[in-house]
Amino acid sequence: MFELLVLQCLNKINQERTVYNIFHLLKGKRSSQTLQDAHIYKLKNYFGIYKNINKKTFHSCIDRLTKHGYLENGSSSTCVVTDKGKRKLEQNRDLVQRTPFRGMEYSNVAQILLERLLLFIQTTTNIVSGNHIFIPITDKSEVLRWVKRIYRKNKEMLPELLEKLYSELMLFCESLPDQEACIFVDQLTGYRKYGLSKEQLAMKYNLPLEDVELKRALIIHKLINHINRVCQTTDLLPFFIKDLQQPFFLTTSAQKTYTLLQKGFTIEQITTLRRLKESTVFDHIVEIALVDPTLPIDPYVSKEAIDNILEITDQLHTIKLKEIRQALENQYSYFQIRLALAIAKNHRRRDVL
Repeated sequence: MFELLVLQCLNKINQERTVYNIFHLLKGKRSSQTLQDAHIYKLKNYFGIYKNINKKTFHSCIDRLTKHGYLENGSSSTCVVTDKGKRKLEQNRDLVQRTPFRGMEYSNVAQILLERLLLFIQTTTNIVSGNHIFIPITDKSEVLRWVKRIYRKNKEMLPELLEKLYSELMLFCESLPDQEACIFVDQLTGYRKYGLSKEQLAMKYNLPLEDVELKRALIIHKLINHINRVCQTTDLLPFFIKDLQQPFFLTTSAQKTYTLLQKGFTIEQITTLRRLKESTVFDHIVEIALVDPTLPIDPYVSKEAIDNILEITDQLHTIKLKEIRQALENQYSYFQIRLALAIAKNHRRRDVL
């Protein structure tokens, strides 16, 4: 699963980015470049789905794919997906393309949901069973505070809450393939029952550790989908995420620029006020344009410019900025080209700009 996913990502970027861009994408690096790559190359679903990945694991995967003839080394830390690699992707199209990751959309929600759920189950099952002394499975203060707050508000009805949560999670597990349902249950810690670590899960199900990481991420994404689609307002599961979901996914710095833009500040004013380089504010505006289709872009790039840029992009079959700018005889800045590409990827119609 992991190797196919990496191969798919490299095929998407088609040597226009280095392999390290894919590493940062999977890790969920909160930088303007990584976020823009995720949008431009249609890799948003894979953003941050393997936050614990390290370079050794990633390089080992690249080496294996190369050894088996699925990749060839390109120039400047790029890789070329070979014909054999493309056939491999085609043979596994369903697994690669229909795996319902929602990386960027759920990046700020998934891990916190899992930790809240695991700690809540551990806490309630122990207390209901009469055991008030146990070691919490997480030491994250924000998760501990959340569970303590819920416990204090509902300590008189814990058995009922636990039964309700059990019923809701059973319904969710019934919607999963058998292996995913078992992995989900096996990682739960309760009274006198300890959840399996990812290493133990890998051994039990004879899976590579990387695949266990991805399956755990996938299960939580499916759980969020389940909560959004199936759960009613009276259910318990929606309560675990109702304070977490955000309308836009932006870097912290871009969010501050976005706030100033909404107040009518110009680029020059923002650079002065925030003591930033103009190029940094440009990065922020491109990042914002990728997620907010209502952002006014007239002050930065005209409709005619966008039409010209997108027409050349279609002709060249590339989104390499230098090639596009040269083909347009340098009449547009890199910022304007990037903004036009961002608008196109955000599905904004040219005729309504």
